[in-house]
Amino acid sequence: MKNLLKNAICFLLNPFAFLAPKNRVAVLMYHSTGRNNAPSTVSPENFAKQMAFLEKNRYGVVSLASLVDILEKEEPIPAKTIVLTFDDGYLDNFVFAWPVLKQHGFPATVFLTTGTVGGEKIKKDGQRLKMLGWPEAGKMQKSGLVDFQPHTMSHPRLAQIAKEEAQKEIAGSLVAIEEKLGNRKERFFAYPYGDYNQDIVDILKANGFRAALTVKRGLVKKDSLLFELARIDLYNNTSLIEFRSKINFGLL
Repeated sequence: MKNLLKNAICFLLNPFAFLAPKNRVAVLMYHSTGRNNAPSTVSPENFAKQMAFLEKNRYGVVSLASLVDILEKEEPIPAKTIVLTFDDGYLDNFVFAWPVLKQHGFPATVFLTTGTVGGEKIKKDGQRLKMLGWPEAGKMQKSGLVDFQPHTMSHPRLAQIAKEEAQKEIAGSLVAIEEKLGNRKERFFAYPYGDYNQDIVDILKANGFRAALTVKRGLVKKDSLLFELARIDLYNNTSLIEFRSKINFGLL
């Protein structure tokens, strides 16, 4: 019933996409893109449809680095700008999402939980999802389309652990990526669970990060804080009608 109501609202809203706020960017947040029942998973079929929608409707998919450049320089944001991000580093991002990204020439950033690389992540319902290995990550990065950035080592709630532990989690994941995939020209971060405070922001700045992404729902504006960037979350029940409303209005 809830999904039917969402789709009905989106159906009524979408014809008015021309009224969507200007100078906004939808930073899309994906997790798994495989065939499983996790709520945060987007199926391979739906992911392919969403990317095809972006290309067909001439959305400008840019890298996270390009977006941060625009915000830092206080430049106008091009209309219909999209940024693609993936959290955690699931193997199905390599198997299913990467071929679609290559097909459309879309850049993306994967925020990697380095302690689970090559292993499994156990979801709350007991599902075991395979994670990217370094060889797969290396192939994706060499394509020039996919950038890997830190998402801590063990995915803790950073604001709820000691500051020293948070520093280790952040720096450790950064070092692992730099050692395995090469030096980072850019440093960006995504807060696990969206959990952070000023101490965490200070750690990121001290380690040379330029920006960080939250799980706060909304569109990025030209005056958005660089270490509190909002994103648009996608789920296994996100219809294409709802997808369109999300990227235009930041709703639902």
